[in-house]
Amino acid sequence: MKMSLLANRLRATVGLATTCMLAIAAVTDATKAAAADARVIYMVIQTHPSTTMGEVRQKFDDARKATPGCSVRDVLVEPVDPGTYATLRSIVTRGTLPVAANANAGTAVIEPLKGADGSWCIDLQSAFAYIDAVEVELTPEARKTVQEGDASVATVAIDAPNPEGFQLRFHSPGRYVLTLPKGRLPRSMKCRVTEESDAAGVKPTTREIVQAWPDVGRSYLVTLSDVKGNEALLFASLQDASKVGNPIKEIQDATKATLMVASFLEVTPMLVELADGRVVFNFPVPQGVDPKRLWVMFPLTERQAADEKAALDAVLREEDGFKRIPKVIRKNMATGPLSPGAGKWVEVSRKGPYFNGTWEIDVARWSEQLAGNAAAVGDRVLLIYEFESPAGGVVPIKMENGYVVERSLPGWVSGLRAAP
Repeated sequence: MKMSLLANRLRATVGLATTCMLAIAAVTDATKAAAADARVIYMVIQTHPSTTMGEVRQKFDDARKATPGCSVRDVLVEPVDPGTYATLRSIVTRGTLPVAANANAGTAVIEPLKGADGSWCIDLQSAFAYIDAVEVELTPEARKTVQEGDASVATVAIDAPNPEGFQLRFHSPGRYVLTLPKGRLPRSMKCRVTEESDAAGVKPTTREIVQAWPDVGRSYLVTLSDVKGNEALLFASLQDASKVGNPIKEIQDATKATLMVASFLEVTPMLVELADGRVVFNFPVPQGVDPKRLWVMFPLTERQAADEKAALDAVLREEDGFKRIPKVIRKNMATGPLSPGAGKWVEVSRKGPYFNGTWEIDVARWSEQLAGNAAAVGDRVLLIYEFESPAGGVVPIKMENGYVVERSLPGWVSGLRAAP
């Protein structure tokens, strides 16, 4: 996730923690006075390099189940780059930004590849530099994964047979991706770098890089939705070894610091994103109307969208047919993970100027569908905005093009292709 996208999500008050955890919470004095009001808490967490999104989510699930004084409707975990954690930690603690690992001249920057467990990016600090192989010095535990048995060094090359679980590939000029067996970290790495010159007649130079493997860990953004009660109790549970396996080691209270995000540029968030096996909806509230909720039928192919819209239009053509639409929607609501097949309606609640919510998807089935028949994976969506009167009556809101709004959602198919 880019820093700009993360910044769009930050709301008000800031707290800091560390497995490491940085808590950015939408908590103001007014909110504390009305503890019954639901709020959102964002936490940027630094973990060990081998910690997965599933393991992070499990810690929070265990903590919220063991904390009766604080309820959390949903927990969403997304990978972010370690630099984002370092930047936010520096802001919260009023310190200076740390020097990037291995940022000295003549070395390479090694950092985890976001969202890809066991993969590391090696940045040679020059677009004219390249390598053919990397020698990785292994710890005793990591040697078990090498075919040679007790070898202390694994040589990983591009386009060559490599030890099982190891891979080296080109990423972009001056950058390579080194994949290691899951959960196994080396002690150091060595490589010979060839660097060409953009000046005519200058011969390439070579140099050797030998450096220790960085201990930068991985970083995740955890979004706690509709938090009610005393979040301090939840934080205490996260640090309690009797409630959470491998609890968080430290939480620094920074709730008296207020973080505000502003921009002179108009920022348009992604309408849908994929994270942690869920789709994140983020639709703006249309101007001139005051809907209570948004109904989304997603994802659909063009043919599916046309058929579903035609069926709804048939109802709307009837006398007072618009009054039947809420019942039609609720008879076809999604009750489980979204998977390929007939479309289902998902309710997305309104939160300020946006309709924001998450829904689980069957990533494995969608990926299988994408690989076998990409044309059957559509990016169309049907939207119906629903008004609710003070008396509780609900009716759809008629927009410029009618009650049913159809549109495409860029980023859905590409997000599926990138899903782990």
